[in-house]
Amino acid sequence: MIKGGGIKEAFTKGAVLMGEGMGFIPNLIIDSHFIRRGRFGRLAEAVARFPKLIGIGLAEDTGLVIKKCNIVEVIGSGMVILFDPRKLKHNNQAMVENGTPMSLNNLKTHILANGDRFDIKKKKLKISPHHIRVIESQTL
Repeated sequence: MIKGGGIKEAFTKGAVLMGEGMGFIPNLIIDSHFIRRGRFGRLAEAVARFPKLIGIGLAEDTGLVIKKCNIVEVIGSGMVILFDPRKLKHNNQAMVENGTPMSLNNLKTHILANGDRFDIKKKKLKISPHHIRVIESQTL
């Protein structure tokens, strides 16, 4: 779990303090108050350190409901940012010294909203069909 780290040091190695989580949801790193507090950089550093884990950034008034079969569903009025580092092509986190800027390449990012789902084991998304906007055709 993320224990601390500010936005001033974002994307520099060692800026994020990590600790062992409670183990309720394995294979995920979850960060809250993600949007308003500008925590993009600290979650990116966390997944750079642990590239086999998926990063989840929860916006305000947003959460995840854990369903059976390891599926999480987004609830609330905000969004969830999901970082998938499994196909990183470049990650220099292990090579640079603390306090040094890091670089990542091919960090897959998804923006999810209410009703969208993520299968933790299969690492697959299911976007809720109620997000599809239907535009009426106009008569010419």
